[in-house]
Amino acid sequence: MLILNFIWYIIVKVETVFAKRHFYKMKKKYNVSEIRRYKIEAENFLNSFSNITEMLMKIQLLAKTGFSWKPDPLGGFYDYYPVELWMFFARKGDDCDGWAELAFQSSVRLGLDSDLYIVADLRNPWASAHEIVITKEGGYYYLISNWDYFKCEKKKECFNILKNNKIVSYGKYNKLLKARRVKYRH
Repeated sequence: MLILNFIWYIIVKVETVFAKRHFYKMKKKYNVSEIRRYKIEAENFLNSFSNITEMLMKIQLLAKTGFSWKPDPLGGFYDYYPVELWMFFARKGDDCDGWAELAFQSSVRLGLDSDLYIVADLRNPWASAHEIVITKEGGYYYLISNWDYFKCEKKKECFNILKNNKIVSYGKYNKLLKARRVKYRH
């Protein structure tokens, strides 16, 4: 198990390097006024709801109005992690980590107890990792996966839902890990 944890540590370090490179590429791709516009769009989104029900509906509305699930190149090996939320809005969507970042920042804005998780098959983490958010409000837990969500009475129920997840099944070889968020100064 120690070897698997070490491999996971290396993967996180490599993805952090890729995320930083992507961040600087995005800053070069868009001019200052475009970045400002996307930052305002992200901020307006975060201010557009007052409870978790509205938040979940707004996220689903994004998925129906032009924002989509966009795979990362090379099967996710080169990961476009949206270090800042404006990057999600500039790309008009992202893969699971972008949607998870959107849900995480939205639930934190509401003051909810929230955690990012990565579900990964440690035998082949790049091919099968999936990022989710579990948040709690009013005695219920919400598992948010991309724009879908599940309401559970106990956190353990959320983990049981993951066992039947079509994207990444949380089972014998899979491990549920709290995600390490990419943080650095820019």
